[in-house]
Amino acid sequence: MSTGTTIIAVVNGDVQDSIDVGPDGQYGGSGPTDEKLRVDSSIDSTVHFYVKKDDGTRIEANEVDENPTSGTEQLNLTFPDGTASGDSNFEVSNLKPTEMMVTSGDTVNVSATITNRANAGTQTVGLQIDDAEVRTQEVTLDTDERTRVEFTDVETEDLDTGDNTHGVYTDDDSQTGTLTVEKSRPNFTVSDIDPVEATLKTGDKVAVSTTITNDGDAEGTQTVALLFDGNPVDNTDVTLAAGESTSLTFDELNSSQFGPGTYTHTVTTENDSQSGTVTIESRQPNFSVSELSPVETTVTEGTTVDVSATITNVGETTGTQDIELAVDETIDRTESITLDADDETTVDFSIDTAALGLGSYTHTVSTANDSQSGTLVVESDSPAEFRVTDLTPTDRTVTAGNTYDIAATVRNDGDQEATQQVQYRIDGDTVDRQAVTLASGGQTTVEFTDIETESRGAGTYTHGAYTNNDSQSGTLTVERNGSDERDQDATLIVTELDPSGTTVTRGTAVDVTASIRNDGQADETQSVQFRLDDEPIDSESITLGQGETTAVTFTAETASLAPGTYVYGVHTANDEQVGTLTVEDKAEQTPPEGTATPSQADETATTSTQRSSGTPAETTTTEDSGDGGGGGLIPDGLLRALLLYIGVPLAVIYGVLKAMAIYLGY
Repeated sequence: MSTGTTIIAVVNGDVQDSIDVGPDGQYGGSGPTDEKLRVDSSIDSTVHFYVKKDDGTRIEANEVDENPTSGTEQLNLTFPDGTASGDSNFEVSNLKPTEMMVTSGDTVNVSATITNRANAGTQTVGLQIDDAEVRTQEVTLDTDERTRVEFTDVETEDLDTGDNTHGVYTDDDSQTGTLTVEKSRPNFTVSDIDPVEATLKTGDKVAVSTTITNDGDAEGTQTVALLFDGNPVDNTDVTLAAGESTSLTFDELNSSQFGPGTYTHTVTTENDSQSGTVTIESRQPNFSVSELSPVETTVTEGTTVDVSATITNVGETTGTQDIELAVDETIDRTESITLDADDETTVDFSIDTAALGLGSYTHTVSTANDSQSGTLVVESDSPAEFRVTDLTPTDRTVTAGNTYDIAATVRNDGDQEATQQVQYRIDGDTVDRQAVTLASGGQTTVEFTDIETESRGAGTYTHGAYTNNDSQSGTLTVERNGSDERDQDATLIVTELDPSGTTVTRGTAVDVTASIRNDGQADETQSVQFRLDDEPIDSESITLGQGETTAVTFTAETASLAPGTYVYGVHTANDEQVGTLTVEDKAEQTPPEGTATPSQADETATTSTQRSSGTPAETTTTEDSGDGGGGGLIPDGLLRALLLYIGVPLAVIYGVLKAMAIYLGY
């Protein structure tokens, strides 16, 4: 190093100190008075050393101090060749690729990074393969400057097959790798597989076709195989010249050997593959319903209606199914039948309209695969003409969650006294009904009270009162309840529970059905729970779109329940509906026909109640004349007071005294 050369110490880009080379080529020393490069002892970063040139450029030393410590350290610094002489020093690094395999005749690209570690200069950078110079480039770099040198489209046709050494060279450095040259070879690719997706029945035959192309540089023979889920099914040998293609088909494959399921079928060569999907389904029976009779019929109350339909097995195998007759979605009759493929039969059912009540019903014959429906109208057998002359109010607005009352005036314009069902409907759905008896020319006001709105979303509906002969209708507007947090935030609402309460004998199963409506702003999936005394018994996951409604049914088994009263309910994450289940040890005894119980003898009126599914009870009350049967020896009022006073059971004493009165001739 020449006298006066400046050496500097740099930490994190900042110069810490400098020292000049003396006449003897030395710089610094370990003695107390010797000159030194001083670095702040608090610095814990790597110290780099440079020769600072007159033009401001720097040449970095080959050594660094990675872990500087307090005190004095001695480093013997060396610098790249050319530093002192003023020559350049081109270093080679990052050769790419260092190893590669090509087919004879292919071209290759080789690159490397060239860095000038010393003084600015120009050198020839060359690419050599097995010591033979292939390409050169002139490169000029300033001190510490670097560049990327690339040699592209280098021919390999004249190279020996096997391993060859390739490298990038400068006057000062080099870096080498291995270039392996192989002979030309075939390359079989697979394309145009057919089918890509297919669905078959068990026993169907399938053919898989494809195109095989030799994209290689030489003729070759390869085994082309067909696999199902990775298992070999068929194969054949194919010979192709370079660039040649052929179509290949594997046919007559029987799907019975695979069984039902979804399989990935793949055509493979030594170089390539292509796949598709085949789904194999088992053959199933399929029972269709046709020729429903009657499709539409109107009968008088109490008439038995015969219903028939043709059931045809349009499936591909013999099967057994339950054929169901439902009236308004309630299963009324079931018959199990067995049919071979393409066979058909006629099923016959009957509907007792006495148990239905007046109104319009949908009767449906259904199988597991199909159904057909018709309309059954049950009318009164009287020639009455019940007219609805008024609906009060005609238009009604109510807040969701509140109840309301509606009244209708009904007049019998017919020639005879008769009884009809007067129905209150909302958008065609009957929500309440009452049996009304009117003489010819008679008129009455029918009141429907406490009609709930919880099961209906906000909106506008058509409501009205209906008889067999006439109707009056208006507009019902249900407004959203802004103060009801549940109404604002709820998603799945339980709108109806059937039954809302029931009494059964222990051991009887009870089916509970609830209607679920999505009042939210988007599709929703939830688990609907059935609970008994707040203990989860069963659940069902349902998905509903915005505004959609569905019904869920759960079964409560009572065999394990002790006699008593239980609360059952259907719950979503947002809402619930509950009812009461009373379990009795055994059914109550019914008194012989014609024998009155004490309570019956004591009543002054008889009450008859008829209830249709989903509608409130209809009640008719007939008043008895006279003094209630108490006009004998002792007036009824005095007798009751006496019995209550002495605390003797009413039924026993009352019967005895009645008998005495009859005996004495009163």
